[in-house]
Amino acid sequence: MKGYKALNMDMSSAYGDMSYEIGKKYTISGDLVPCENGYHFCENLEDIEKHYTISKSRIFKVEAEGKMIIDEDKICAESIILLRELSKEEIRQYFEDNQKQILMKNWYHRKALVDQELCLDKLVYDEDFDVRKTVAEQGYCLNVLINDKDWRVRRAVARQGYGLNILVNDEDCDVRAAVARQGYGLDILVNDENWRVRRAVAEQGYGLDVLINDEDWYVRKAVTEHGYGLDVLIHDKN
Repeated sequence: MKGYKALNMDMSSAYGDMSYEIGKKYTISGDLVPCENGYHFCENLEDIEKHYTISKSRIFKVEAEGKMIIDEDKICAESIILLRELSKEEIRQYFEDNQKQILMKNWYHRKALVDQELCLDKLVYDEDFDVRKTVAEQGYCLNVLINDKDWRVRRAVARQGYGLNILVNDEDCDVRAAVARQGYGLDILVNDENWRVRRAVAEQGYGLDVLINDEDWYVRKAVTEHGYGLDVLIHDKN
């Protein structure tokens, strides 16, 4: 049976300590047990996204042999051979050819579509925040996503450097911290009520003369990493 398998960039597995070579046959000893003893792969390329981020992994066409057990969206096999690696162009073409049916699947399948820069106009309004966040990470339709109900989407917008004059006043501290890490509004955010935001300001090397006395030790630690006020902070209580 043929299918697809993902590996880290160094050909190692994210699940366990095994590394693979193309063309070498791997066979287990003992009983076949999904997630414990066996070689896992997916029949459909998009199913890999549940276990690996496809756009950040190496994808291989594989052939499995021997006993097999279907475990939801993956298959566990006795033996497996990596036939060849798929190019980025082949992966994108697969998603382009199958986008209609992939759109009807789970959120992580739709996220994989976004990673391939496909169906952005449809998925900008997706019901799942992770899909919309990935759309924002592509820099698409930021004028819509800046008003998203989920803070993780708005933070992704801030990380694109968009709408910082609005997001500097966002209700969520992680969004404001993302604004600070863009180097925007530091004169305002240095006095933010949340320590995460003030730490982000300190990380930018701004307001160190003020933040050296911050009540939160994470903020003061960020000050030390700029080499500022070490003669004072060497006596810090933390």
